[in-house]
Amino acid sequence: MLPGFSKASSSLFFSKADPLDPRLGDLTEQNFDLSQIKKDDVVLFGYADDDGVALNGGRVGSKDGPDSIRKVFYKMTPSLETKFNGSLHDGGNTKGHLHGEKAVGEVLKAQGRVITLGGGHDYGYPDLTAFCEWTKSKKKTPFILNFDAHLDVRPDDKGPSSGTSFYRLLNKYPNCAFYEIGIQDWCNSKNHVDWVRSKKGKVFTLDEILKDSGGLAGFLYKKVLKNFDKKKHELAISIDIDGFPSSHCPGASQVFPLGLPVEDFYRTWTTGIIPDFKPLFMGIYEVNPLYDLDQRTAKLAAILMHSFIYKM
Repeated sequence: MLPGFSKASSSLFFSKADPLDPRLGDLTEQNFDLSQIKKDDVVLFGYADDDGVALNGGRVGSKDGPDSIRKVFYKMTPSLETKFNGSLHDGGNTKGHLHGEKAVGEVLKAQGRVITLGGGHDYGYPDLTAFCEWTKSKKKTPFILNFDAHLDVRPDDKGPSSGTSFYRLLNKYPNCAFYEIGIQDWCNSKNHVDWVRSKKGKVFTLDEILKDSGGLAGFLYKKVLKNFDKKKHELAISIDIDGFPSSHCPGASQVFPLGLPVEDFYRTWTTGIIPDFKPLFMGIYEVNPLYDLDQRTAKLAAILMHSFIYKM
């Protein structure tokens, strides 16, 4: 195991012990070291930590989010439509920003792809710091999409909370291409919006997206993805699960009845973002199983992970 990480419980790796019905739990390797990671391999890491959520006044419980997602994800079958050419690895859970940053960076250096599961969105900072450093080493520019109800650009004078991740990131990497998508009008300060824009970041609200006749896909291509240049950029995706409506995602550190349309997001995710732009990193944050009805939130997270692996 990597320093600072502990293995996920073996009980989470579901198997029917049926060679005619393999599950992702059958196909995932826990016993590995980073020297084994190859191009196209995917490595999962969990952040069993919601201290940053508590510091920001959110609903605690997301420390158990990574395992709640695993419980769903490892019951899933491989894709019916496409074959995954790499290997799937699970690096376990940690509670420590520096451990997460190092692990993500090491996998990217090995040309693998990374999925991280939160846990608080404060882990977006170490995750994307590792991504930005790796991108800089390739002499490219980080292109970062954050799908979220909140901007998460609160000053970090009281410590690194789930609301400070992009304040810290944009101060450290002012030249990255950074997009906040789905920001909700009723839970963000105009001062924070102005601050993001002063750092050359782009802010697109839920209202703007819902008013667009082209739906989410049309909006993203017109406003965001048309700016992506494969020769100049590398793409990373950050998803705070509270950016979706509570009907689909009741298990979050914060919830609202409105949010990014789930079916439209899935369509855009599977037919555009993943196959066309090939992100090497995705993080899903703030899944809170204490409030998750019928595992709806964990299931959506697991579906997006499945697509990240198989729709490339």
